[in-house]
Amino acid sequence: MFDLSFQTERERLAATISAEVEADSVAEYEEGPRWHLGGSEIGKPCEMQLWAGFRWLRQEKHDGRKHRLFKRGHYEEPKFIKRLRRIGFEVFEFDADGKQYKISGHMGHYGGSLDGIAIAPVRYGLPGPLLVEFKTHNEKSFAKLAGPITSKWPVLTRNTAKAEGMRKSKPVHFSQMSSYGQAYALPYGLYCAVNKETDELYFEIIQLDFNHGVRLYEKAGRVIFSQIPPAKIAQSAAFGECKLCHYSPICHHGAAPEVNCRSCEHASPVDGGEWHCRIFDGIIQRELVPQGCPQWRRIV
Repeated sequence: MFDLSFQTERERLAATISAEVEADSVAEYEEGPRWHLGGSEIGKPCEMQLWAGFRWLRQEKHDGRKHRLFKRGHYEEPKFIKRLRRIGFEVFEFDADGKQYKISGHMGHYGGSLDGIAIAPVRYGLPGPLLVEFKTHNEKSFAKLAGPITSKWPVLTRNTAKAEGMRKSKPVHFSQMSSYGQAYALPYGLYCAVNKETDELYFEIIQLDFNHGVRLYEKAGRVIFSQIPPAKIAQSAAFGECKLCHYSPICHHGAAPEVNCRSCEHASPVDGGEWHCRIFDGIIQRELVPQGCPQWRRIV
């Protein structure tokens, strides 16, 4: 019970509400580690980082704020679709069977979901549909994409001459779109971005690289089916990307991976997105994969 006639009690109640909301956000959004290697991350340059994530070597834990931040992009998607439809685009989020457009491969261990496919208004005279991708950015990221702010009043303006564009400023996004475009034979994409701090919108037509998409698919196969750690991007933990990497304690400092079947050298990916255990010579039940067993032996 709280006596709201006291300032300290009002503050205690506010703190309690805040703590419970944060805990509830974690409970609502926590999905556990991803079962497949995603097309949204295959463009990351370090194969060791991708392999460590795919093998569940060390799971990331996020607070409520981070979880809400990660979900922000999903909230923006219907807003973008509404805006595009209002100016005459046809935007298709689902295929003829009512399912989200997806890519899948490598025995079900690699995949990704498209935000949509769009047909532009006739007045644009485009020869075919566009892959569409929706992304959110903070100001630092948006400034690289669209250019730094030159004035905030009376109208927010940017120095577009210093804009890097999507391919240079967000190569992982370009890789994702090229992977999807190659799979669906869509040579061009519409990249839609929103600045979370200013609500600015940015649109760019991207020429996708099918050859790059094929190379990324091959890269995914190397990562998924490797039973030994692939090469890391740098030998020093002081390297820029390594300093920020969640797996650096394992990769550079010899920390032990977390115990589960996927981090065990006896396990290997097999058809249907499943895992096989060499010791027990059978498919591992999914509910048992996160637990590991007494026969666990670290893969790295």
